[in-house]
Parts: sequence; structure tokens; C-alpha cells
Amino acid sequence: MEDIRRLEEEANKIVAERLPVKITLMNRNEAEARYGFSLYQGGEVPSAEIRVVEIPGWDAEACCGLHVENTEDVGFIKILKTERIQEGVERLVFVAGPAALPHVYEDWRLTRSLAEMLGAPLDAVEKRLEEALSELKDLRRKVKKLMRITARLRAQELASSPITISGIKIYVARESEEDREYILLIADELLKGDEPTCLVAAYGAEKPSLLILANREAIKAGVHAGRLIKEIASRIGGGGGGSERLAQGGLRRDIDLEELKGVALEEFKKLLGR
Repeated sequence: MEDIRRLEEEANKIVAERLPVKITLMNRNEAEARYGFSLYQGGEVPSAEIRVVEIPGWDAEACCGLHVENTEDVGFIKILKTERIQEGVERLVFVAGPAALPHVYEDWRLTRSLAEMLGAPLDAVEKRLEEALSELKDLRRKVKKLMRITARLRAQELASSPITISGIKIYVARESEEDREYILLIADELLKGDEPTCLVAAYGAEKPSLLILANREAIKAGVHAGRLIKEIASRIGGGGGGSERLAQGGLRRDIDLEELKGVALEEFKKLLGR
């Protein structure tokens, strides 16, 4: 960003100096001998005679689209973005003159809008935004800490009433929480023991997501999370897939705990040949 700012500043400095612009039709060989192959930074020109645009002391380009007598005629330059063309080559996208004004106005409008939202004067927007981002980062750390505590408590609650099929402990949960990480934290707690264990969890609101996890011992006992989720989701109205250890999918309608538990246990029994 700093490099772009400096480029834009230097370009506008050259514009303001009202330097003369020389436009000459030249023989290709003569032009290359005088200016070198840097003439073709914008691309090679396939003709014996080429149009050379030169700002003396600064640059010369072949067939540049510049049609002014001096740099001041270009007007204010505003760099909009950069585009990576290939390794070591960047394209600058910019506007100049009257076309630059709407972008300047929009930047000004956004700055004023930010200042209002942050409740800060214009000259303090950057500092206030940095403070807000720092506060947000701190809040996210606290939320993650609380999420881990909540997930641990929820796992303890689920662990108090497992369902056992063929020696495999199965936990079925219906969580309103939208965060997938929350479900994974619960799974970490439930599946960390040496007993074969699985978690089937639907989470989210009206069209919940579905997550199934199995530990190594459950996999050895014949559980395959990917196969299970396909069967469970298809019966409820949805789809999914994954590996033997972890599978995820989505449902097209809401489901309560009792329905999820009924479907999940039926599919577990089919998978395990019960």
C-alpha cells in the first residue's frame, strides 16, 4: 500500500511540473537504438514505424496512448488497484483527469462514513480503527475461551447418557449454535478416550448442518462416518459425505433431537449389521 501511495504521489508530481511531452514517429531500429527495448514495457508493437511518446528525463514508450502536449494536461492520477500478471510483473490500474474525481469523492465519502461509525474526527479515524480492531481481537480471544469452556461442559452433559450399540458409544446432539468449531470442540472431549465412540451432531437453525465424527477404535469396530452421513442425511432430506473419521453435510429442513436420534441409531444398526 505504501509503494502504491508513493507511486501515485510521484506520478502527480510529474503531472504538476508541466513537463513537455514529445510525440515522434520513428523507424523501429532507430527508436530501439536510442531508447532500448524498455520502449515495449506496455507490449511489443508489430510495425516498422512506431509512435514514440517521451517525457524527457523520465520515460519513453512505444505507441503509448498519451495525446497531450505536456504532463499537466493529463490531470490528477488515481491508482485504483494492482493486478499480478506473472512472477515479478504487476499491472497498475488507474484513472486520470475527470475520470479520477468520482473515485476521490467515493474515498472521501467512505472516510467520512467510517468516522461517523467510529465516532471519531476525520484525522483520528486510523487510530480509532486500530483501537477497534484491537478490541475485536481481544473479544474474539475471550469468545474462543468461553466457547472451549461451554463445549467442555456440553460434552460432560452428553457423556452422562451415551447410547451403546455393539460396544460403541454413540452420542447424538442437536445444537442451536451455528459454529462448526464448537461442535468439533465437543467431539474432542467425547472422543479422546480409548473406547469406541462416535458423535452425530446437527447444528444451526432452520436448515442445520450435520457432522459425524468417529475415533480410531470406533473405525476399527466398523464405523464409517462418510457412509453414515449419506444415509442419515438422505432420510432427513439433505446430503453429505466424508472420510471414515469425519463427515459433514447439510439438511434442507429443521430436525429435533428425537427424530435425529431415531434415524441415526437405525442407520448405525444397519451399518454394524444389527
